[in-house]
Amino acid sequence: MAELPARAPEAEEQWLSGLRELDDERLGEAVKACLRAGRPQLAARVVGLLGGESDDPEILKARRAARLLCLNAPRAWEAELDELLARIRQRHMRRATLRARDRLKHPDRVGQTPTQRSRRRRR
Repeated sequence: MAELPARAPEAEEQWLSGLRELDDERLGEAVKACLRAGRPQLAARVVGLLGGESDDPEILKARRAARLLCLNAPRAWEAELDELLARIRQRHMRRATLRARDRLKHPDRVGQTPTQRSRRRRR
């Protein structure tokens, strides 16, 4: 069996494309090599290329890893939602900070709106 690829997505994709033409026995060896190297995610991707069922415990382990990866796959919209919520939190914190500073600088204006403040006579 050839050496495992580097831990880069491009290298893994290229390595997997080379495995597509191998028979199930060689694919099983690749799965076992991935598991021995401590790379269950790569093993899960290789086990998807296997055709039939197998009773080998290492291949079953890789199938469970593949199922787990499918269930816990990151969704594209979650990252966007996290970014949006972070911006909203920052905006709220900025507004709260500005209000608190204003109260500390001008304690006589607490509870007044900005328009009320501008209508006050200057002394």
